[in-house]
Amino acid sequence: MYNVWPTPSPFASWANGINTVSHGIALGQYYFTRGRFSAAGIYFTPGQKDQYCMSGNCQGGLGAITQDLRALGGDPDDVRFPAGCKVGGG
Repeated sequence: MYNVWPTPSPFASWANGINTVSHGIALGQYYFTRGRFSAAGIYFTPGQKDQYCMSGNCQGGLGAITQDLRALGGDPDDVRFPAGCKVGGG
């Protein structure tokens, strides 16, 4: 239920899912620890074996993610929290 895809989710809540995935992106072995801070660097970069999207319409998915990030005030070129930003309010 707590998943953006129409598949069963292992998460107990939306917050649990967001925190789990964010932790994996920030501290896992593939993304931030390798200097990949952009939506494209994480989701879909042609030729990378460890990109998030491995099949289907990856380019279209990246376009949707980029559009949504911008609409929410985010920067698709750097998805980390800005310096001084406190999670959960300010």
